[in-house]
Amino acid sequence: MFKSSLFVSFAASIFSMANAATLSGSARITPQDYYGLPASALANNPPACGMPYNELNLARITAVAKMDTSATCGLCLKVVNSADTSKFIYVLAVDLGGSGLDLSIPSFEYLFGQRYDASPASWTTVASSYCNGIYTPGKVNNNQGIDAGSSSGGTTTAKTTSTKRTSTKKTTTKKTTTKKSTTKKSTTKKSTTKKTTTTKKSKTTSTKKTTKKLSSTKKSKTKATTKKIKTKSNWWNTTKKHRSHGDRKRRQH
Repeated sequence: MFKSSLFVSFAASIFSMANAATLSGSARITPQDYYGLPASALANNPPACGMPYNELNLARITAVAKMDTSATCGLCLKVVNSADTSKFIYVLAVDLGGSGLDLSIPSFEYLFGQRYDASPASWTTVASSYCNGIYTPGKVNNNQGIDAGSSSGGTTTAKTTSTKRTSTKKTTTKKTTTKKSTTKKSTTKKSTTKKTTTTKKSKTTSTKKTTKKLSSTKKSKTKATTKKIKTKSNWWNTTKKHRSHGDRKRRQH
């Protein structure tokens, strides 16, 4: 009975020690290309902690130097850019690394804006809820990328805001274009109508002037003819009188 209770007490103390284990530190960390692993390795060659790669979100995992795989596997770490502490991300410890951390390339690029050169960072252990969805035991993990699962330092919010701004801008541009096009059409139509009316008026005025001119010419000709006839009549009558007077004188002689 005594031996049994002693064993239970010993097991409880080991469990307590495992739960109390943490990972923290600071160093120049390096990028690691987990996405470059062959398909066979994803399913059959798990990292030091034994979790198959195809059950992990490969964008948010890390290897830790000198980690105790019996006590610290699967811990959630907050990794911070030492040069810009506003940049941080949550990752899952799944493997043994060579120096500091070997951080997955997408997470490394998010922190430092590049994916090649070792850069200074610090890390501490945080609540496992920050790493929800990174490991899906027993099934293939289709949630890939630094935004999958729990929030990674505000990255998701930033992307949503950017999308909304772009959408608003496009809509405004489209409305403006439609309005301009309509105005242009209306102006052309009015201009054509005005031109037609002017032409019509000009033709009518021209016709009226021509008619007036013809009428005036006709009247002038008639007047001239009448005057000529009257002139002839007066001359003829005078001549006729002289001739009659001469005839009378000849008869008297």
